[in-house]
Amino acid sequence: MNSPIDNYHFSDIGTQKAFSISSYIASFLSAIGGALTLNDLAILLGIVLALFTFAVNWIYQAKRNHREVKLNELEAQLVKAKLDKLQHDDP
Repeated sequence: MNSPIDNYHFSDIGTQKAFSISSYIASFLSAIGGALTLNDLAILLGIVLALFTFAVNWIYQAKRNHREVKLNELEAQLVKAKLDKLQHDDP
């Protein structure tokens, strides 16, 4: 009796490339896993997460600074408009 997997023919080029790439990735990760100890992997993961956290904080700080500059500009325009209105209302 034929199994369902026997009915599949992986002749599609995209499928073959996906299998090939996943095979290379698995081999690469296995090689890294064999070359590094658990402590080495933990250190590398810590470094990567620290860099990621730094990048995220940098981006959000830049966005925050941009919002504050824009808010200050709008507040300055509002104060100027109020002063102009007061000057025109006074005889």
